[in-house]
This record gives sequence, structure tokens and C-alpha cells, in this order.
Amino acid sequence: HFNTAIAVDTDGTIAGTYRKIHLPGHADNRGISQQHLEKRYFEIGDQGFPVFT
Repeated sequence: HFNTAIAVDTDGTIAGTYRKIHLPGHADNRGISQQHLEKRYFEIGDQGFPVFT
């Protein structure tokens, strides 16, 4: 699973996608009050940095 954003053109067609590369936090629960567990639920994106025109 990826944390993905999509770009949609005026026709409603998907113009492109971006899979988040830099995921904050940790993959495991560290027992602190506030934490980001994106690394636990998502994989690092594998599409680089696309350009949409």
C-alpha cells in the first residue's frame, strides 16, 4: 500500500499519480503519546518525482 495523491484533468481522467517517498515516524509503536505510524501502514513510493503538465 502506498500513500498516493492523484492529479485529475478537466475531463475527469487521471493525469498522473505521486506516491509519497518521505514517510514520517516509525514502523513500530514506541509507546509515546503522539507518533506517526505511516511507515507501519504504507510502503515508500517507487515512482520518483513526476511532473504533470
